[in-house]
Amino acid sequence: MRINGLEFNAELGEILAELTAQLRINNIPLLAKQKETSTHYQVTCPYHSNGMERRPSAGIRKSDGKFHCFACGEVHELNEVISHCFGYVDDVLGKFGWDWLLKNFMTISVEERKDVQLDFSRYDVSDKTNKGDHRLDNNHHSEFVTEEELDKYRFIHPYMYQRKLTDEIIGLFDIGVDIEQNCITFPNLDKKGNCLFVARRSINGKNFYYPRDVKKQLYGIYQLYQLPVFPSEVFVCESMIDCCLLWKNKKPACALNGLGNEIQIRQLIDMPCRKIILATDMDKSGQDARVKLRKKLQGYKIITEVILPFGRKDIGECSDEEIKNLYEVF
Repeated sequence: MRINGLEFNAELGEILAELTAQLRINNIPLLAKQKETSTHYQVTCPYHSNGMERRPSAGIRKSDGKFHCFACGEVHELNEVISHCFGYVDDVLGKFGWDWLLKNFMTISVEERKDVQLDFSRYDVSDKTNKGDHRLDNNHHSEFVTEEELDKYRFIHPYMYQRKLTDEIIGLFDIGVDIEQNCITFPNLDKKGNCLFVARRSINGKNFYYPRDVKKQLYGIYQLYQLPVFPSEVFVCESMIDCCLLWKNKKPACALNGLGNEIQIRQLIDMPCRKIILATDMDKSGQDARVKLRKKLQGYKIITEVILPFGRKDIGECSDEEIKNLYEVF
């Protein structure tokens, strides 16, 4: 649909579903009742009666998101309504709502990816002992994802930059776009460079998708073994995007794509590094992962963990400056 002349890769129903979900998370009981018609979504008006109408009195047009309340007469653009719902009542131009739309429903605009020359020497590695020859093994087995398949995804999408990724990191991890599925693609490689599977992250939502029955290895393990010298310490996080952001800020890392399985734990034990720094999310699942990894890695590695800045749930919510200055504890 088009909003203020800009094409968004989502229908109004999808936008309203994400909006109401986020409002509920923030304990904001607005737009709670909705009914779809052929041309509009009827919703409870957030501008009068504290948004607590018994029946919807307002309509939002499917074609362009125009809002009109037939009870109180309020007329607004969709981004202005979003600003108002989140409490930005003085944001008459709807800047917050516009930023929210761009963040959650970035328009599709792909371009050919630049050929980036990677400089592994820029990463800060303090262990100067050569850990062996980690060159790419080109003898790919037929069970691995082929280069022809990966080449279908080698495009750039604005969402990558929205998530603070750089061309260098996009190239380093071969991040791409599955245009048909509207997802960002993350090839998962073994330490020899064979692509085991391609994980996907929805551009419009927050879901990750993995092939059925896949055996997850550490994401980023290939990049670690490609460094001129294996780092003396490695960060361990949950998501692939968090892993990429750590690398962006000169912190070699790998991701669990979950909470850590036996294959990944063996890979961590076998890594020629002295220290593992736990940087999983600050929610219960992330803390459970830290407890599990501490127990499994005890006696093999020095274990520390980072405490994220106040209000930050994961690495992805941190600024570059905050990532560079992560506070580490034993």
